[in-house]
Amino acid sequence: MRQDGVFEFSLVPPRPVAPPVSEGDRLARLTPQERKVVETVAQGFTNKEAAREMGGMSPHTVATHLRRAYVKLRVNNRAQLVRLLSLAERAC
Repeated sequence: MRQDGVFEFSLVPPRPVAPPVSEGDRLARLTPQERKVVETVAQGFTNKEAAREMGGMSPHTVATHLRRAYVKLRVNNRAQLVRLLSLAERAC
């Protein structure tokens, strides 16, 4: 507090923002299995259907790969996943 009774506030500088990452760069972070699951699910398959399509993999395993891919791709749902793949295809 200053002598005149007025409080002074210092602003904390904003945290640096990470540079934008292209869709292709985000997809490159996926393992081959995660990529295959992502591409299959993005075609509209449910986890159970994707598991069957991928040679009898467990739907639980599909869900695990999908969850890990969501984190790496910074998406929260299938709609965002489809949009990301669409943008990545257009960029190629």
